[in-house]
Amino acid sequence: MAPKSTVWMFGGFQRVFLVYLLVCGLMVSAADEGTVYLDQKEAYVRSIASSAETNQRTCGNLDGCKNVCTRAACYPLGGAKTSQCYQVDNNEYCGIDGGNTCKYMLLDYTQSFTTLPPPGDITKIQSEVARDICLQKGLEPTYKNASKSDSEYSLVYYGAVSGAWISFPGRESSCSTPFDTRKRPWYLDGISVKKEVKIIIDVGSTMSTQVSLDYGRPPEYTYLNLAKDTTLELLQTFSSQDYVEVISFDSRQQVSLGAPVNIMPYDSFVPSARPELAPLVAKVESLASSPEVAPSNLDAAIGKAASSFTSALTGDYLKVIIVLSNGLFAPLNSSATGFPSKALKDLKAKVMIYKLKQNQQDLFLTATPSLKDNLCSVNGSFELLEPQATLNPLYAMRSYFTYLARVHLAVVDKPNWSNKYQSYSQLHNISTVTYPVFGNDTLLIGVAGIDVPIEDLEANLRALVLQDLPNRSQGILSAPVTFPMTCDYQTADRVGICPNSNTSPVDVAVCKQTDLTSTLKQRTCCSSGEGSGTCAVPESDKAKGSDGKKIGIIIGSLIGATLLVGAIIIGWCWYKRVSGPADIPEEFPGDAK
Repeated sequence: MAPKSTVWMFGGFQRVFLVYLLVCGLMVSAADEGTVYLDQKEAYVRSIASSAETNQRTCGNLDGCKNVCTRAACYPLGGAKTSQCYQVDNNEYCGIDGGNTCKYMLLDYTQSFTTLPPPGDITKIQSEVARDICLQKGLEPTYKNASKSDSEYSLVYYGAVSGAWISFPGRESSCSTPFDTRKRPWYLDGISVKKEVKIIIDVGSTMSTQVSLDYGRPPEYTYLNLAKDTTLELLQTFSSQDYVEVISFDSRQQVSLGAPVNIMPYDSFVPSARPELAPLVAKVESLASSPEVAPSNLDAAIGKAASSFTSALTGDYLKVIIVLSNGLFAPLNSSATGFPSKALKDLKAKVMIYKLKQNQQDLFLTATPSLKDNLCSVNGSFELLEPQATLNPLYAMRSYFTYLARVHLAVVDKPNWSNKYQSYSQLHNISTVTYPVFGNDTLLIGVAGIDVPIEDLEANLRALVLQDLPNRSQGILSAPVTFPMTCDYQTADRVGICPNSNTSPVDVAVCKQTDLTSTLKQRTCCSSGEGSGTCAVPESDKAKGSDGKKIGIIIGSLIGATLLVGAIIIGWCWYKRVSGPADIPEEFPGDAK
């Protein structure tokens, strides 16, 4: 048996060393700012989503619009200003022309600003857009809480499925650049998985009929025009790695407008930046109705789509078939091929039929009685599109985006980090953490997001964030092995949100412009004169930018102190082990065993 002194001192040395390692490990763990930073962003984006869901049920917010309108980002107001000067590197307006080195912008941390979807005209605001703006005015307390601890400029926001984009802090922007939040990379990454989609357009003779008056369209606007316009909007919502094909059909033939298009990586969502879609867009625009007067053959069209899915793609891809039609379909039992139930089941393809109503006495539902049985046999869906909603095509198709979002959450029910992309408000790449939001009718109502300008973070924090980011749900996700598919056969117009409200949000949602003289640069840059390049930098802003460095210095000092103390303890223990007394003190009886 070893001498007691050796046993105790070596055992004590081990214990002290283990305690030291434990303390050190805790300190290092606490020092991982990257993990803490990303966890915080994910918690905040969940809180925004939760608040948006609550606000959508609080119809009293509509009445509140009568008293407090929302600032539109490109409709400036005169009078008292609530914006202050903050450092925003690489911003789009200041410090980029004429030798101007100003990097400071006016930001309003007292309220959110709203950006309207195209056409962006305050006089043509759609009812669903105005409603969402009013309902989500209540997000501001949550926004302010999510912005409290930021040591860098980043936007927190909510993108509504109607197209309204409500962002904080408030900042001015230009009306000349169309902005549709539903086509932005962060929005699509937050609700999508990799997918291959077939869009089937009915070109039968009835599609050449002028739409009914309740669609609110100009004379000569036909159902085929409506189907084409909806398709062109959908084509702008596909993400990198997706595949899309368009097929036209009538009573006699089904024609593909080209091989499936693989969507390439993108920096921004503008048509000129997506050349791979240009040939398909041109073919859709040139579609004409068929002279065939017989009812279109839906079975054959769906069969054509089912057989054209890319066999080389693995199960990582979600498969969706979208049908746009206003007409009666050929009797199902007269189809040459019959409804392709087995093929659709084998593919696990979702069939979504959107019916364009011809009038209030549309005979479709009674003339096509077996469609429901066939569609429900493969857990497909049927929906009557609301005529007025089609003025905002992506809003009218919100059940399709709802399905994508549900499948997305079936992969991982947590916030998702977008791939890096070109920021709308800053001249560099950012990543956005997102979470989808659903209403009490189970439909998608929007996506909450927080921009993370990783390139602007202090060097140590940036390195830790980049180290931890691969551990997060990120980018476009693969389709899950199993995902929700239920039959949904909707034959009546959906009940509107807050149908009993006495407020017309179109008239009160957005503040009318009162500043008619100042330039955008004057309203945005913190300079003594337009283009002068001199900035008045507030002391509070100087301190704000150094928060991350202060945290790093403090944590670094603590780690250094811990290492120093540990070295002293180890040295002392080693000394006592070599030169300590021969006998163990009685106060440590257990160590002698």
